[in-house]
Amino acid sequence: MGGYDERELDVTTRPLTTFETPLGRMQLTRLPQGATNSVAVYQAQMTWILQEEIPESVGIFIDDGGIKGPRSLYNQETLPENPSIRRFIWEYSITLERVLFRIEEAGLTISG
Repeated sequence: MGGYDERELDVTTRPLTTFETPLGRMQLTRLPQGATNSVAVYQAQMTWILQEEIPESVGIFIDDGGIKGPRSLYNQETLPENPSIRRFIWEYSITLERVLFRIEEAGLTISG
């Protein structure tokens, strides 16, 4: 889950990012990757957005997030309604959809 360029800097903090270029003075408007506190800010925001999923379904580590699957493969059991789908895949897809919904509701996008 990427997010540095997704996070807008507060207008009052932008002057702290001023730098000179041949085009004149410029300020950052988005959370810069690699700045001192960027990782902490990003991690705190992702933890807040996904707080109801942590630690059962999601793990946030530094600037990365992982979606956990079921702890069992259920002996490759399939769904009674559709024998082509294994139960652990079905359960993971439900968790994945729920996490993606929370990310979308927060106004973020993700890329893989």
